[in-house]
Amino acid sequence: MRNIFLILFLSVCIMLYSSYDSFFNDEKIQEIVTIGNLNYANEKKIVENLNQLLGDEIYKIDLRIIKKNIEKNPWISSAQVSIKKPNKLLVKLIEFQPLYIWNNKKYVDSDGNVIEYRDKLIDNLLKLNSNDNSPQEMYQVYIKIQKILENLNLRVLQLDRDLDILIIETDKYNFLVNFVIFERKLLEFSTIYDQFLSKSKNLKDIKNIDLRYPTGFAVQ
Repeated sequence: MRNIFLILFLSVCIMLYSSYDSFFNDEKIQEIVTIGNLNYANEKKIVENLNQLLGDEIYKIDLRIIKKNIEKNPWISSAQVSIKKPNKLLVKLIEFQPLYIWNNKKYVDSDGNVIEYRDKLIDNLLKLNSNDNSPQEMYQVYIKIQKILENLNLRVLQLDRDLDILIIETDKYNFLVNFVIFERKLLEFSTIYDQFLSKSKNLKDIKNIDLRYPTGFAVQ
């Protein structure tokens, strides 16, 4: 009889220990899941920093601090951090999406947010340069120019304003134009573009089109 009670007692102890161990293990972070398609941020480094939380007790974790630390990364626009029971940390990452490069040292997104250029320059991004305009002003200039030139099957790659001169680099030609009248001069050129193509010899050798003249233009 005594042996039966001993066996029962030991069985209860084992069950209690298992429940205790399971309970406290469930209250610790055992898995970290990141969600988000990252093209520019160093995802490996972000995950390595998050992995330091593995084994931490859930009730001691401050999600606001985790979010704040992640968003210190200039390429992370925002982070959403949550706990999924029983023991999973979910981190949703939203990346900063650069729209153009400003003055060869900053990236700007569609909302006008700016981050300093730190890594290798991203290829195929529009480049805007000016010491006389804000990034937003130059982007509006770009929109006006691209609207005109897209009808000529030209794509703007870069704008450089140097005092009163605007240099427009496209996938075919570079245009030089007085800044204050750039829109009018480009519209005038667009009306004779077909004629220019038909009469110009060795088009592939033409690199620059100078629209700074009161009437007409010059090519190089």
